[in-house]
Amino acid sequence: MRKLLFISILCNCLQSFSQSKEEIQYRFLRYGLTDYYYEMSVELVGNKYNIESYAVAGCMVSKKLVDSVSIENERMWKIMDSIHGDGFEKRFRREVIAQYKLIHESEDILESNPDFKQLLRKTKRKFGIPAHFLDSVASERNTYLWYVSTYDKENYKYVQRFRAEVDLEKRTCKIIE
Repeated sequence: MRKLLFISILCNCLQSFSQSKEEIQYRFLRYGLTDYYYEMSVELVGNKYNIESYAVAGCMVSKKLVDSVSIENERMWKIMDSIHGDGFEKRFRREVIAQYKLIHESEDILESNPDFKQLLRKTKRKFGIPAHFLDSVASERNTYLWYVSTYDKENYKYVQRFRAEVDLEKRTCKIIE
């Protein structure tokens, strides 16, 4: 009886995450901890195909959850195969890896730029330890927009201090204050 109850609850949860005709957003489920840049790569490539990666668990998972995620993802990839052709999942994952490499290349250009380094030191002295993040919405294939933020302890949030645009084609970095 407990197994039946668990399965019905899980099915209801998965159904609430499944795609409706109004949304047109496709979602694959994931669990485990991943790299920030990998998640950004999935988001950038996913935006192109209207696919979202949705975390259902961290690093502690049960076999039932793994099986349920596998079944739901298999169903979603079959739908994507019917839309984009057979073997879409492999093509999607190859694009994610290519995007991941481009993001790292962009970060290398950013971190090697002398103006960026100088502004980073200045920000650290004035506001505390800075962190740089990729803006996924503004990023295009050959141009990546990064923003540098520091943590505001009084308001418990990150505050954007400046932005930088990296052009991979020209291998340049432009600071936007």
